[in-house]
This record gives sequence, C-alpha cells and structure tokens, in this order.
Amino acid sequence: MEEARALIVEDDPSWQQLLREMLEEMGLAVDVATSYEEARAQMRAHAHRLAVVDLSLRFLDPHDQTGLQVLDALRAHDPTCVPILLTGYATVETAVEALTQHGAFTVLRKETFRRREFREEVRKALAQMPPR
Repeated sequence: MEEARALIVEDDPSWQQLLREMLEEMGLAVDVATSYEEARAQMRAHAHRLAVVDLSLRFLDPHDQTGLQVLDALRAHDPTCVPILLTGYATVETAVEALTQHGAFTVLRKETFRRREFREEVRKALAQMPPR
C-alpha cells in the first residue's frame, strides 16, 4: 500500500519544520511548498491525503490571504484531499469563509497551537477520508 502523503504550504521555516516533524511522526510522507506556485507544482507531482495550509504566505503580511487560493486549487485538483488551514491572523469571518466557501476541514490558530490538538485534527481528517 502506498504511504499517505501530506502537503505543507507554509512560508515560515520554523513552522515548516514543526509541522513536518509532527506529520512524519504520524507516519505520513511530507512535501513542503512555500508559495501558491510551489503548492500547485506539488499537487501535480503527488497525490496528497492531507494539506496543512497557512492563510498568509507573505511573511508578516496580515492582509495576505493566499492560503484561501491554495484551498481552492486543492479542491479543484483533488476534492479528496483534506485541508487544514493554519493561521496567525485569522478573524472569525476569515475562519467561517475558509470553512464554508473554501473547503477547509478546520482552522487552527498559531497563537493557541497545541500539538495534541493538531494531531487529533489530523487523525479526524484522515479518518473521514475513503481509502484510495
């Protein structure tokens, strides 16, 4: 059976490393993209069961919402991939928009990030997916 893959779309190297380590510990192969363009290339190169996408892919720009474009591209490319949106800048409105209009499975805030909660959300996301 092919190893399940996850895609991390995050521009901050420290978050990339943390998320990669956690997902690999959970038995997932991991690909990393730092931009919308890199994310699209990774989508074409591999089938991903899960994606962890940062809302803002322009470092320290609280108004950037490129992550929502990534969610749309994921949904169009492979509707079976489950995206988790991760953000340091989310408002309630942005979270609702990500969930209702862009297909996010859940939205997690960086300020209140807890490893246990993240792992649980990943498990829930993977459990809801039909086997490939």
